[in-house]
This record gives sequence, C-alpha cells and structure tokens, in this order.
Amino acid sequence: MEPETTPRMPLFPTFALALIDLDHFKLINDSHGHMAGDEVLRYVGICLRRNCRAYDVGCRFGGEEFALLFPDTEEPAASHIIERILAELRLLSIPVEDTHLSVSASAGLVTVSQGWHVVSASEILEVADGALYVAKGRGRDQLATVCLGVEDAPCMIKKLPAHPRSGS
Repeated sequence: MEPETTPRMPLFPTFALALIDLDHFKLINDSHGHMAGDEVLRYVGICLRRNCRAYDVGCRFGGEEFALLFPDTEEPAASHIIERILAELRLLSIPVEDTHLSVSASAGLVTVSQGWHVVSASEILEVADGALYVAKGRGRDQLATVCLGVEDAPCMIKKLPAHPRSGS
C-alpha cells in the first residue's frame, strides 16, 4: 500500500464553540468613552468566568467579541450555558461615572459531534461566525446554533447567508 498523500484531520470528539458579541458596543464607547467600554468588558469577562466550567476555555476574540470552547459538550448543555450567560448579561448594571450601563449580547454556537471530519479550525470559526450573524440578523440579544454531524438536528441551520463583517 502506498501512503496517503492528502493529510486528513483526525476525528474530533464532541465539542462546542461559541462566539459572543456585545450588541451596540460602539455606542457605549462613543457615548461614555473607552474607559467605560473597558469597564463593561471587565464585567462581561467576570460573567463569562462565573458561568463557564473549570475545563471550558474562553478568550477575548476581538474588540467586543469573545470565544468560548466547550470540550466534550453536546448542543443542549452548551446552549444552556450560553443562554445563562446572555440572561446574566441582560441583568448587569455596570457603574460608570454617574450612571449605570446595561448590555446585551448575541451568540453563535456550533456543536461538532464525535466522528465529524473537520477540514480546519477556521471552518469551525466560520460556521460559528455565521450563526452569530444569524442571531444579530434576527434582532440581536439571542443565540443561534448549528450542529455539525447530527442528522435532522433541531438546531440545524441549513444554509447560512454569506455576509460581510460590517456593523456588528
């Protein structure tokens, strides 16, 4: 037998990846300044840490965007965590100068079932970003999910629209 010339990604165990983007964050920076925006980001980080499990991995992924990786996690559990985060964010009252700010967020979640062949990490990020775009397009302050590798999954979004990354 000749060796395979095209490298393949290994089979991944089940995991979920969420992208969370703060809604209308630019307005906070424009209206209250970047120091206020930094304080909002600090409170959001605390909320994410409080709601994630010890083995979940989270990071700031851009200006007001965060990525959360949930190892060995099916869609219902990952959705539950994200919905809990979104609910807690809605309740935040962030003291800034002589006022309190509130915040909401939109989230895109992709769940990859065990045995799904992944072309690349960027492919998974692209699917999560597409789901985030769907959540924003449906009115913001919500979660949109995509399941890869699950036939007829209730969370399946059949076709994600192509989109430019503008005006998050």
